[in-house]
Amino acid sequence: MMASLKTLFTTKKPWLDLVYLGCFFLAWFVDPPNTTEIALSLGALVGFVALYVFTMRRMDWTVLVASGLAVCLGLAMAAMNFGSAVFIVFAAPMIARLPDTRLRVPALIVLGPAGVLGCVLIGAPWYFTLAVVVLSALSGLTASSAARRAESELEAEDRQARAAAAAVEAERSRISKDLHDLLGHSLSVISLKADLAARLFEQKPDMARQEIEAIQTISRDALSEVRDAVSGLRDRSLQSELKSVIAALESAGIEVLVQGELPALSGEPEAALVMVLREASTNILRHAQASRVEIAFVREAGRHLISVRDNGRGGRPAEGNGLSGMRERVEAVDGLFELCVEGGFAVRVSLPEQLS
Repeated sequence: MMASLKTLFTTKKPWLDLVYLGCFFLAWFVDPPNTTEIALSLGALVGFVALYVFTMRRMDWTVLVASGLAVCLGLAMAAMNFGSAVFIVFAAPMIARLPDTRLRVPALIVLGPAGVLGCVLIGAPWYFTLAVVVLSALSGLTASSAARRAESELEAEDRQARAAAAAVEAERSRISKDLHDLLGHSLSVISLKADLAARLFEQKPDMARQEIEAIQTISRDALSEVRDAVSGLRDRSLQSELKSVIAALESAGIEVLVQGELPALSGEPEAALVMVLREASTNILRHAQASRVEIAFVREAGRHLISVRDNGRGGRPAEGNGLSGMRERVEAVDGLFELCVEGGFAVRVSLPEQLS
């Protein structure tokens, strides 16, 4: 988690925050500096930027040291340039980016009183102290909120990734078990009948032919059962698949709302909807980063309308094997298949009522 946060905060371009350093030069419009003050101010500015760049590359206790040096730099320059208060203000968001609450929270609590005490000790004007207190509090709260929000998003993404991985592993286990049960029996029977046909071939060719025909029948049945097992549709009703989908989504922390009644389907139409529910939920777990999913069943104008909609990040995905497989199954039973982007992502299916 710490590594993920570090990656996040070094790719969101925090360097753009440095534009606020323009406040450092406001004092020059009130009291124009001499050459020495300009040189010292620019040196202090370069020193602060170096500290800031350092904290953007680190996520450990050294950030506290760099933030403390930024506060000292701001206080040291206060008598010469009251705009140096911005250095102290920056210390709060620098600390707030720390992912470890054991470091972040105590440091933020200490920062306020330390800044005020420093201002008092150097005899800083009241407006300097007020600016330090108010702006440090605001910037610290804003940065803390952003950091916590990013942490929550990463945790949710990690949780959904684990749920998706668990779903894939469960599917692999199911397929391996089904294939073992199906092929183990079928291949054993085929082997026995092939041996028998070989022994009968010379003496009783008619009986050997019957055994060969039986092998052909068993082989076709086994092939059909293997296809069903791989697609996950063997002995799988729409109702049981819906329960499985709800359980998988809720285990990933996603709220599921089901509206309407299940259509009374069977055979290929029901198998097509089973495929749609499973693939749509798998895509949500893997890619959507959603917190809510709505599954709706509506009967309208002689058709069954089914939709699976999430509130995730949206965007129209490339139609790979999963989506194209859903489309092919739905269109094979004279249905309509549609992908929509509407505050997330939605899969819509329409089937003729006469199929039920």
